[in-house]
Amino acid sequence: MRVGVIGLGSMGKNHARVFSEIADLVAVCDTDEAKLWRWGTARFTDVEAMLDGVELDAVSVAVPTPDHCEIASMVIAAGIPVLVEKPLAATSADCRGLVRLAAERKVGLATGHIERFNPVIAALRERWGQLGAVSQIFVERMGPYPVRRDGVGVALDLSVHDVDLVGYVSGDHIATVHSRGCSRNGRPVSIVSVAETVEGVVVSMCQSWTTPTKIRRMRVLGENGMFVADLLRQKLTFYANDYSPVEWPGMEAFFGVSEGDVTSYKILKQEPLRLELGAFLEMVKTGNDVCPTGEDGLEAVRLAELIEVAVR
Repeated sequence: MRVGVIGLGSMGKNHARVFSEIADLVAVCDTDEAKLWRWGTARFTDVEAMLDGVELDAVSVAVPTPDHCEIASMVIAAGIPVLVEKPLAATSADCRGLVRLAAERKVGLATGHIERFNPVIAALRERWGQLGAVSQIFVERMGPYPVRRDGVGVALDLSVHDVDLVGYVSGDHIATVHSRGCSRNGRPVSIVSVAETVEGVVVSMCQSWTTPTKIRRMRVLGENGMFVADLLRQKLTFYANDYSPVEWPGMEAFFGVSEGDVTSYKILKQEPLRLELGAFLEMVKTGNDVCPTGEDGLEAVRLAELIEVAVR
């Protein structure tokens, strides 16, 4: 399959690397010529020239977020299936425009929500029923302040991952969300949100650019125990509930359950981006929705906007 990559920044260069290994990378495009020369393929600094000059079966767009809508629209207008790095666009209005244009042109549109392809998330979904009735989900996504300067706040950068993941792993959808946080120079940098899903599951989320180390963790509480998913290390642990009697009756009110068996599951560690781009190529070949769709990207941005507005 003949593939092109537009944008060769921190994510785009990895798109190009993976596509060069699993497909036929025939073109790359970036306004910075210095980023083009490492690739032994057709090189462009202009998107229109690339779309007109090379036959392409699929394109990934990894330009700065404010440019997602314009560049993706050009690819869709050319009739080429496109995967757009998350967030799908800088605003929900732009996302709706992309979804509408893709439907009108009958062109495949995927959103690059890479965490869906993290093997630990696949393992968590596979074992979801082990929890019994789920009551709470806790998500932490924190790390240092990013180097890039594209004007995007922490909600569009980090929260957008987690609102998508909550719906994906649970099969439920966030219905309401309330957020508080802090900003730096008018840009949200740390957010805590409490949400509730349609089915009544309480969701607590913390996303921040103010911690010195990266944390990517999801905890899910159910009637039978708790899953802890470490997304960075691709490690999944289940802590079973134990209902053995408490010797001190007065403490029963504080300890409804105690720790039972602890199981750490073996997970085949794989690169999520390789899995994601492989799924995108399958989507292009078969037309099946094996990737997050444009509608998925729209919903994630809509929720991220609600979070960010509450913080400002």
